[in-house]
Amino acid sequence: ERLKELKAFKEEHGYCHPRSSEYPQLSTWVKTQRAQYRNFQEGKSSHITSERIDALNDIGFDFNFVDTKWNKKLDELKEYKDRHGDC
Repeated sequence: ERLKELKAFKEEHGYCHPRSSEYPQLSTWVKTQRAQYRNFQEGKSSHITSERIDALNDIGFDFNFVDTKWNKKLDELKEYKDRHGDC
């Protein structure tokens, strides 16, 4: 089961975003879960269930990886500007 595989991946690496070049099947599954979650949130047809969402949340899965990554980089830029006065 991919959920168990993702959990083991997170325990080893500390995050839930496997690279497609190194873990192609797991990466595809993760992307599918994110897409299905977006559909679920928007009220569109989705195969994801509340139980699966809970299980993914339990391992610290980030359903909004792109937003999280973008916000982290923005915070880093703000810190840089605070230290150096420009960006």
